[in-house]
Amino acid sequence: MKAHLIALLSLTLLSTPCLADVGENIVDPFSDYNEFVEARQEEEDLNYFRSGRMLSLYALGGYRGLTGNLREYYDDGFLFGGGLSFFPSLNSAMDILYTSSLHNLFIELPASATVNDIRGSMNLEFLTFRYRYFLKSESLLPVISNINPHIILGGSFVFKSLQDESQSLLASKEQTFSFEGGFGFEVLFNKKKNYVGLQGVYQYVPFPNENTELSVSGASSTGIFLSGDTFTLSAQLGYNF
Repeated sequence: MKAHLIALLSLTLLSTPCLADVGENIVDPFSDYNEFVEARQEEEDLNYFRSGRMLSLYALGGYRGLTGNLREYYDDGFLFGGGLSFFPSLNSAMDILYTSSLHNLFIELPASATVNDIRGSMNLEFLTFRYRYFLKSESLLPVISNINPHIILGGSFVFKSLQDESQSLLASKEQTFSFEGGFGFEVLFNKKKNYVGLQGVYQYVPFPNENTELSVSGASSTGIFLSGDTFTLSAQLGYNF
């Protein structure tokens, strides 16, 4: 009996290191994935600091047009401005920019009006905040990838100033807001220190008194209901930091 107990105890002691070795050799099914994610993140960080941009300062010029029946009474105008971009990653940018445009105004009043037709100008100023997402993918052709296509989303504070040379309307200043969306391209040059870009953006602007009849002293009824939004086509020249 004692011999059996001694043999059993010996086998137990001898098997303990083997169990320990088995425990040390247990494979964690998530370890390989975690290492892959960490390696991928390190590669992205290295690529960002090696070839990415942190800040960009740019000037822009272009064209601002009007939609709806605003086009019947206001001319499209030249657009100018500038902005600052921050790039938190290779695929995204956040912008703050200022733009201004001047639009000539002509409104022909009904024959029954006792005042002259309205002639003047409207100045539109936009303080805009944008998010841009760059479409970078291995499936894109190199030619397309090199022009950095990106989607634009944002909003603006809009300041409208009206000057009436005919004195039929009083000069006025109004404030509103806008939501916008669009698409753009950028081409880097000079060892990626500079870039040129093109953007097309549609801006939804709920102008004050939109879709209400235009009221003019000296005209009982104008029959004019102004409504519409804006769109811009612009080119940028920027410097990267």
